Amino acid sequence: MQSIKENETTLLLKGGTPTKALKDAFKNLLNTYEEVQFASIDSQNLMVIGLEDQLPEYKGGHHRFVIFNKVSGGLDSKDGRLITSIAPLEEEISYNNMSNLISNVQKGSVKSKKLSSLPQIKTRSKKLEEQEKAKRDRANKKNEPQTQKKAHSGENDGSKEGRKAERERRRAEHRAKNPDYKELTPEQKAEIERKRRQRMEQESQKWNIEGEDEEPADGDESYAGFEDADDEGEADDLDDEEDEDEEVMDLD
Repeated sequence: MQSIKENETTLLLKGGTPTKALKDAFKNLLNTYEEVQFASIDSQNLMVIGLEDQLPEYKGGHHRFVIFNKVSGGLDSKDGRLITSIAPLEEEISYNNMSNLISNVQKGSVKSKKLSSLPQIKTRSKKLEEQEKAKRDRANKKNEPQTQKKAHSGENDGSKEGRKAERERRRAEHRAKNPDYKELTPEQKAEIERKRRQRMEQESQKWNIEGEDEEPADGDESYAGFEDADDEGEADDLDDEEDEDEEVMDLD
C-alpha cells in the first residue's frame, strides 16, 4: 500500500441527501486510505467561512469535495499557528475522481493553495451568502482582462464595453431607487411596442396633408360659398359686357 500522510483530511460538502453510490464510494475510500481522515458537512444548513470562495459555488443538490493538507503548526500553542492548504475537486463527484485527487495530492502532482486563515463553520444565512458572493466576485475581477475590468467599473470610454457598463450602471441605480421594480416579460415588452406603434400611426394620420389639392366632393358645403361667389362674378361680367354694347350701339 502507498505511503499515507497523517496530516491529510478530506471534507465532503453535501448539497443534499447523498445517493447510495456516493455512500458506497466513501466506504471504499475509507478502506483504501485508512490513515486519511474523512469528514462531511451539510452545506444546505451550514457554511464554511474562509473556504466557500475557494470552492465551486454552492448549488442545491450538488456535492463538493476538498482535501486539507497541513503545512505547518498545529492546534497546540506550542506547535505554532496551524497553517493548512487545500486542493478542491473540480470534477464530478465519484470514487475514481476523489481517489485520484487524494493520490495526486500525496504525490505532490497537484498544487495545493495555502489558506490565510482557518475556516470557520457557521449557520447558513442570506447575509453570509451575500458576503461570500461579494468575496467571490472580487476574486474573479482580479483575474479579468483589462477591458472587462473597465466594464465592471462602470467607466464609459466610448467603447462597446464602456457603453454597456454605463447602461448597466444606470439600470442598477434605477432599481436601487425603485425597490418594487420588476423586469418586464417579453410579452409585456411586445405589448408596449405595439401600443407605441399604434400611437405613432394615429399621430401620423393627424398630420397627414395628402389630398388637399383634390376636388371637393359634391354636396360639400364648405366650398359652396366659393362656388356661388364665382357664379356671381361671372354674371356681373356679362352685365358689364351688355352695358358696353349698348353704349356703342349705332341708332341711326
